[in-house]
Amino acid sequence: QPFGIAVQGNYAYVTFNVTNQLDIFDVSNPANPVLLGQASTLAQPYFVQVQGKYVYVADGTGNAMQIYDVSNPKSPELVSTFSSNVSTAASVFVQGDYAYITNHGGGAYGLEIVNISNPSNPVLAGHASDNGSPWDVYVQGRYAYVINGNGTDATSLAIFDVSNPANPVLTDTSGTNETSGGWTDTGTADLWNLYVQGSYAYIAASTDIISVVNISNPSQPVLAKNVPTGTGSSVPAGVYLEGRYLYTIETNNSTTGIMQIYDVSNPYNPAQVGANVQTGENPQNLWVQGRYVYIDDNSSTTLSIFDVGGEYASTLQAGGIQAGTLGVDSNALINGYLSVGGGVQVG
Repeated sequence: QPFGIAVQGNYAYVTFNVTNQLDIFDVSNPANPVLLGQASTLAQPYFVQVQGKYVYVADGTGNAMQIYDVSNPKSPELVSTFSSNVSTAASVFVQGDYAYITNHGGGAYGLEIVNISNPSNPVLAGHASDNGSPWDVYVQGRYAYVINGNGTDATSLAIFDVSNPANPVLTDTSGTNETSGGWTDTGTADLWNLYVQGSYAYIAASTDIISVVNISNPSQPVLAKNVPTGTGSSVPAGVYLEGRYLYTIETNNSTTGIMQIYDVSNPYNPAQVGANVQTGENPQNLWVQGRYVYIDDNSSTTLSIFDVGGEYASTLQAGGIQAGTLGVDSNALINGYLSVGGGVQVG
C-alpha cells in the first residue's frame, strides 16, 4: 500500500507502508511511468522527502529516519539510519542541512531537528515538545509548522522558531489546543496534511474541510477560511499548493476518491475551479510538479498522473515573469541581481 510521495525532476519516490519499501519511478513520460528501482525500509514508512541526490524516509513504527543515495535510481543505496527518540516517526521535511521529524508519540521529542550535513552520520541538533500527537510538518524559512491531532488528542497547529536548531522555540505561547493562537478547526477533526506558502497554511482536516490559516503573525495564527470539500462521506487526505492553485485529495474507503482544485489567490474566499475529479478508491498523498499532479492510491496500489494543463515553450523571452513556483530542470543563469526575501536552499 503506497503512502508517501515526492517528485523531483524525472523521478517519483513512493513509500509502501505494508511491504516496507521505497519505489523509484521514471516519470519522464507521464503517460507511461516505469518502475526503476526499489529499496527496503524499516516498518511502516510514511512521508518521504527528496533533496538533491538523497531521499529521506520517515519510518513510522520503525521509529527512525532513513537516508538513501538515489544518484543511481535503479539501485538506491541506504546511507544511514537515524533512530528517533520516541515512537512513530510520522513525517519528515528537509530544508538545507536539517531534517525535521515529527514523532506521533509526542512528548519532549515531538519535533526532532537532525543535522544532515553529513548524510552518512545524521546527528540530533535539537528537539521540542508541543504537548500533542504531532503528525505532519512543513518548514518555511525560520519557522516549522506542525499539525497535531491524528488521533484522540485536541487538534492544533503549532509554530516553532527554528532559527537556532539547538533550541526551537514555540512562538504560539497561548497553548496547543484547538483554539491555540486564535486558530480553530471545526472541533474534533483529525489533521492529516499541511502545506505552507507565504503568509498562509493550508490544512486538510477529517471533517470535510480545508482550513486556510493566516500565519503572518507566528505568535497568533488566525483562521482565514474553512473550505468545505466533500459530500460528508469523504476525508481530505492531502493538500498541495502550486502557484495560486490548491490541489486536494479526498479518500473514501468504499467508493471512488476525488481531487478538488481551488483558486486561492484570495485566501479568504477560495474559488473552486476543478470539482470531483475521480482519482481511485483511496488516494493517500499527492505531489504537484509543473502541469502534472501525482497521486498514490492506498487501496489499488497505483500511481496516477493527471495533466492539469499549462503551456510548453521551447524558448521564452519575457520582460518580466511573476510565478508562484519556479522550477528549473537544468541550469539557471542570472546576469543581474538576485533578491531573495526568504531563504536559499542548496541541495
